[in-house]
Amino acid sequence: MYFDQNKIKKIFEPFFLKRIIGSSSPASQFLYSDRLRMLVCCTMIIFLFSCRKFVEVETPTTSTNAELVFKTDASAIAALNNIYTRMSQQGISLGITSLSLYTSLSSDDLKYFESTNDLQVPPYYSNSLTASNPGAGDFWSNTYGVYIFLCNSAINGLSNNEFLTPKVRDQLLGEALFIRSLCFFYLVNLYGDIPLVLTTDFKTNSNIERTKSSNVYEQIIQDLRRSESLLSGNYLDGTLLRSSIERIAPNSYCAKALLARVFLFSGDYTNAKRYSDSVILNTSLYELSTPEEVFLVNSKESIWQIQSVSSFNTNTSDALEFLAAKISPLTARVYLNENLVNSFSVGDQRRTIWFDSLYLDSKWYYLPAKYKVITPMEPTTERVTVLRLSEQYLIRAEANLKLSDLASAVDDINIIRARAGLEKFNSTSASEIMAEIISQRRFEFFTEWGHRWFDLKRLGLVDGVLSNLKGASWQATDQLFPIPLSEIQENVALVGHQNPGY
Repeated sequence: MYFDQNKIKKIFEPFFLKRIIGSSSPASQFLYSDRLRMLVCCTMIIFLFSCRKFVEVETPTTSTNAELVFKTDASAIAALNNIYTRMSQQGISLGITSLSLYTSLSSDDLKYFESTNDLQVPPYYSNSLTASNPGAGDFWSNTYGVYIFLCNSAINGLSNNEFLTPKVRDQLLGEALFIRSLCFFYLVNLYGDIPLVLTTDFKTNSNIERTKSSNVYEQIIQDLRRSESLLSGNYLDGTLLRSSIERIAPNSYCAKALLARVFLFSGDYTNAKRYSDSVILNTSLYELSTPEEVFLVNSKESIWQIQSVSSFNTNTSDALEFLAAKISPLTARVYLNENLVNSFSVGDQRRTIWFDSLYLDSKWYYLPAKYKVITPMEPTTERVTVLRLSEQYLIRAEANLKLSDLASAVDDINIIRARAGLEKFNSTSASEIMAEIISQRRFEFFTEWGHRWFDLKRLGLVDGVLSNLKGASWQATDQLFPIPLSEIQENVALVGHQNPGY
C-alpha cells in the first residue's frame, strides 16, 4: 500500500496501452509496450488482427518524474492507460479483477476441486482466511499500492493543469476519479472501515487510520458526481477527442451506473432510482443483449469493459480460470456450487448458455461459461465486462420496491426474466418481490465482480445462507476479510485495528 521513492519510480515506468481509433472489428487488439527497464526503450509486442490504424502514443523514456507525465496529452493519456493495462495483466488471480474468483468462493457461487494444489483457493471457500494467508493481501496491496496510488497521482497531476488540451484533461481527471471510486467501493465492501488514501505522500499514507464506511461512501459519491460532470457522454477513441464504438474509456454513464449502485448500497433509494433511470433511458447507447451476446466486445448491454492485454494472448482471464478444466482437469481449481445450479428454473437460458459441464471421476461438474474463448491467439470477441445494463434494471427494481412502487419493481424484474426466456412474475407482496429480486441478481451475476457476496452481506442474509451451507467453518466475523499483516506492519495507525475474528 505504501511506496518509497524507488517503488514510485517503478510505478511511473508504465505499461503504455494504446486505445483504438474508430475500429469496428471485434478482432482489433491494442498496441502496448512492456515496462521501461533502466530507461531503455522497450520492445514493442504488437497484436494486429485487423488493418485499422492505432493511436501512436510515445512513451516518455528520459524521465520517471510524475510532473513531466502530465505535461503532454499523449503522456497523460498513457499514464491513465497504465492503470487499465495493470488491471488486465493481473487477471483474475490478483488485484481488483480477482473479485470474481475469490468472493464467489467466499459466498455460495463456487466450490473448489479438492485435488487442487493451489494454496489460495481453499481458505476463501472455507472462510478460514488469516492475515498472513498466501495471496490474502493481493487485493488490498494491489488496489492501494497500484490503482489508487496511480489514480491519486493522476488526480494531483491533472488538477488545475494548464498544459493539456482542456477536453483531454477533464476526461482523464474524470477517469481517475471514477477508477478510484470503484476501488474504494470494493475495498469498503470487503474490509469495512478502511484508510481513505487521497494522497501519494509516503509519510502521510504510512500513518493513516481507518475511516468509517459511511464517510468512505460520502467520498465515493462526491468523487463520482465530479467524475460524471467531467467525463464525456460518449465513448472516446485514443485521442480522447473523437467518439468511438469501443467501450473501454469510461464515459459519464459509467459514473452514473456506479452511483446508482452506491446509492442502493447506502440506502438512498431515490437517487438509486434516479441514476439507474438515467442509464436505462439512454437507449441510443444501451439495451439488453441476448444471453449469447452479453459479454461480447462492445455489446450494447456493456457499460464498461476492460481490454485484454493478457500475457497468455487470450480474450479474458475469466475464461482461462473458470474453464480451465476444459483444457486439462489437472489445472482446474473451481466449479459451480450445486446449490446455485439447482436453483435455476427449467428453461432459463442463462443456465443453458452461461454454464459448461465436465464429467470427471464419475461425476458431473458445472463450470461458469459466461466467457468462452480459452484458446490463445484467437481473434478478440469477448471482453471482461465490469458494468452492464441488467444491473441497472435490478437496482431500479429494488429502489422502486423500497419506494413502495411495487408495480414498477415487478415490471423491471420481468424485463430481466423475459431476456432469460422465463414467464412473467406476478406478485403484490413486497416480501415476494424482494425475494425475486435477490434470486434474479444471483442468476444474473454469479461469478461476477463480487455481486453475490456483497448482496448476502448488505441484505443481512450472509449468516443464514452460509452457516447452512458451510456449517461450522462459517463464523459471522468471516464476512469481512482480514487486513493483511504486512500492511499492518507498514502502517502504525492500523496496529491493534485488525478486523474482528483475525
